Amino acid sequence: MSEITVKQEGFASDYALHGNASKAYRDNYSAGKMKPKTVNVAACTLLKHHKVSIRVIELQSKIAEIAEEKFGVDAEWLLVRCVETENLDLLDIIDDLGNIKPLREWPIEWRRNLTGIDVAEIIAGDTTTIIKKFKWPDKVKNREMIGKNVLVQAFIDRKQVDVKPLHTNEPISETDRWIKETLGLGED
Repeated sequence: MSEITVKQEGFASDYALHGNASKAYRDNYSAGKMKPKTVNVAACTLLKHHKVSIRVIELQSKIAEIAEEKFGVDAEWLLVRCVETENLDLLDIIDDLGNIKPLREWPIEWRRNLTGIDVAEIIAGDTTTIIKKFKWPDKVKNREMIGKNVLVQAFIDRKQVDVKPLHTNEPISETDRWIKETLGLGED
């Protein structure tokens, strides 16, 4: 089996790292004049290429192995963090009067999930008002991550497939016979 090309290797490597096939395609192929839809189709086609898809799986496995060895991060760890984020309760960080508690009094889960703080000071005459905006992870995106996690796989269609043998001793219907004759399959 021959090796993949340098461009295919670059595509596989980039895709394994960030999971965006179109971006990986643009970064490794001359796609400057291509329409976004054309890039998407080309990237999808490349992902279906047998040797490229095998290489992507190999690289994703290596990345997962390194992440688990170095950082203790795997699908279960990620799922626990996502569920932790989903279960955050606003009552943990506000007092009985509705004021936000000082950060040092917040549970560790809340402090870990804080993605940013904007502080603005507004001075109007003798009055100074401080406005604090806390930024949190997107709940919808978090739920999507939980659903896509390999341990949950909530978005994968599970269909029952009935497999019938190709050759049976049962007589075939007139419709089946007509289809076989029309397609030139004979009457085996």
